[in-house]
Amino acid sequence: MTFEWRIPDVREIDHEALWSAVIVASAVSAAVVLHLAGLPPIGCVFKALSGLPCLTCGFGRGLLSLSHGDVLSAARWNPLVPLGAAAAAAYVTYAAFALLAGSKRLRARVTGREALVLRWAVVAVCAVIWGFLIADAR
Repeated sequence: MTFEWRIPDVREIDHEALWSAVIVASAVSAAVVLHLAGLPPIGCVFKALSGLPCLTCGFGRGLLSLSHGDVLSAARWNPLVPLGAAAAAAYVTYAAFALLAGSKRLRARVTGREALVLRWAVVAVCAVIWGFLIADAR
C-alpha cells in the first residue's frame, strides 16, 4: 500500500466533502434522536431470533454514554462506539483542513492482494468485537 498527497482530479469523487458531510449529518441526527426521543423501545431483532447479540448491540447506549463523556462505559457497551467516534472525528478534522485550505489530499493505492488483506483484517476485528459482546453476555 502506498500513500501520496496530491490534488484530486476534477473527475474524482471529493471524498473529503462527501464523507465529512455524511459523518456530521449522522452525528447530528443521532444526537437529536437520542436526546429528544431517547433509546428506541424495541430491542435487537437478531438477538430476539438467535439469542446472540449482533455486532451493533449496545451501540445506542454506547453513543449515549459517549455523549455524556463516559468513554469507558461506551466501550463496555460496544467497543466500536469510541473507536468509530475517534476515527470519525479525526477524519472530519482532516477533511475540514483539506477543504478549507484547498490543499493536496491523501490518497492510497492498494493492490488487489492488499485489499484482500484489509478486508480480512476488518472481518477479524469484527469477529473479536462480536466475541467480546457474546462473552460479556449482552
